[in-house]
Amino acid sequence: MKKAFLTFLLLPGLLWAQSIDYLSQYKEGVALFKEGNFEGASAKFSNLTNKNYDNKVAPYAFLYAAQSAEKKGNKYQAKILYRNLLTYYPNWDKIDEARILYAQNNLADGYYEEGLKALHEIENEKYNGLKLQVMEDHMKNVKTIAALKQLYAKYPNYRPIAKALVDKIQANRYNTKADLEMSDMLTNRFKLSEEEKPKTTTKGKAEGLHFGLLLPFELQASDPTLPAYRYIYDLYAGMQMAQEKLGNEGTALYLHPYDIKNDANAYKLAEKKPGFEEIQLFVGPLYAAPNTLAQKHIMDKNLIQVHPTSNNLDLIKDNKNAFLVQPSHAQQANKALDFAAKEGWAKTVSIYYGDSRKDSLFASIYSAEAKKRGYTVLEFKRFTTQKLKPQKGHLFLAADNNLGVKFLQNAAMNQVECEIIMTASSLSWDRINTSVLTEKVALIYPEFVNRNREVVQEFEKAYFDKHFALPSYYSYLGYDIVYYFGNRLKKGKSSFDREVNRGAYIDDFLLGGYDFSKKVKQNDIVPIVKFRDQNFEEVYR
Repeated sequence: MKKAFLTFLLLPGLLWAQSIDYLSQYKEGVALFKEGNFEGASAKFSNLTNKNYDNKVAPYAFLYAAQSAEKKGNKYQAKILYRNLLTYYPNWDKIDEARILYAQNNLADGYYEEGLKALHEIENEKYNGLKLQVMEDHMKNVKTIAALKQLYAKYPNYRPIAKALVDKIQANRYNTKADLEMSDMLTNRFKLSEEEKPKTTTKGKAEGLHFGLLLPFELQASDPTLPAYRYIYDLYAGMQMAQEKLGNEGTALYLHPYDIKNDANAYKLAEKKPGFEEIQLFVGPLYAAPNTLAQKHIMDKNLIQVHPTSNNLDLIKDNKNAFLVQPSHAQQANKALDFAAKEGWAKTVSIYYGDSRKDSLFASIYSAEAKKRGYTVLEFKRFTTQKLKPQKGHLFLAADNNLGVKFLQNAAMNQVECEIIMTASSLSWDRINTSVLTEKVALIYPEFVNRNREVVQEFEKAYFDKHFALPSYYSYLGYDIVYYFGNRLKKGKSSFDREVNRGAYIDDFLLGGYDFSKKVKQNDIVPIVKFRDQNFEEVYR
């Protein structure tokens, strides 16, 4: 098996610390980070990074703490944590990875000398490609010829600095003779050449597949990469990874992002942009107003529409080419009840739900589907602190905000020994004591990522190499959407339906995979998981 670059993601349980308390807090912080709860992760890691601890886990804690701060948008705090990591643990076996992250953070904020200094300190040749890629990404943002000259004078052997300087000189309308001579010298020395352009047809259209992304990129926000919008950028980053993989496999695919918020006018403007008519598949929109217009265009042109985050069946009603990648509540309920039938549980159920409308809606759907199967619904009520009663069959909970922990604690206190099925969203990973997740507790977990799979480990390595950050759930989701639909469409629209109707596709995907072979085009795959040996394990789908 190909070893992953970020070993600390894959083997946290094999590390030791100077105290059980330190290790326990570290594990809790890692779990929070993996679930995307960066506020909770930061809180856990803050006590682990307030000084120079002498144990093998400590450098990993600093790295996770810095990444958590960066994910939250607190770049200043992230730089401090990276700097402390480099200072306290200079002989750590992953110190070069930390230098890359620190450099990336500084370069993104315009601290070019500090960033280049960190990269220059990396002597291991296996990171040469990464060093150059980081420079390539950021040197083009240096604003003046004079600033680039200063950087080149300090680091004269790096091609990205030379290329950025040549590009800046060539873009300048008036140059001195010395600058032009320098441009010629650098062009010859580094063999700088124009980048290859994509192949086009005689009509000027780029050959291959064209996917339109009708998503709220929030380009007009002061910082669209802050947490409120971050999931869209993670989604897009995953899509770009799939685009690259498809290209390596011989399928050219182009992503066309459009900034579509809850505004019908934004969609109307997008329709007028060059290349809009070339698009064969649209992802989104996420809001009702622009979606109404998009649906009309898509259905009139017999195009394909993918809804990435919603599980509302109304979105695909009367449209055979619209897809929900998230299973509906009815689909999740039926999979959970299929699992209960497979296990041979008694056909009685008590159903509870949290405070939100979606919780009560899911509970109502679960009740209806259970009754169709001949279940007796013993209770149907909002869960607060009422005493849960022992019974046969199982309990079901639809909730969020960590209500699931109170529910499980209540069940344990009242010696409820029957099986329990609950939504994974009912647990908040920053506050959960995993001891409550006994063998009798199963989670409906559409967002489940099995990080023991090689395809996931390789993606995490490639994602880090490219983006110098760790993937979130939305990164995996974006990758799976583009890779799945790109492969189904690569032989042309005429074979698309046949490809989709073949059944389940699971092996090459990071989440559960896709199965749209049923009449209703929602994803048929719903992972049901249990917590075993400090990891989540899929037990049914």
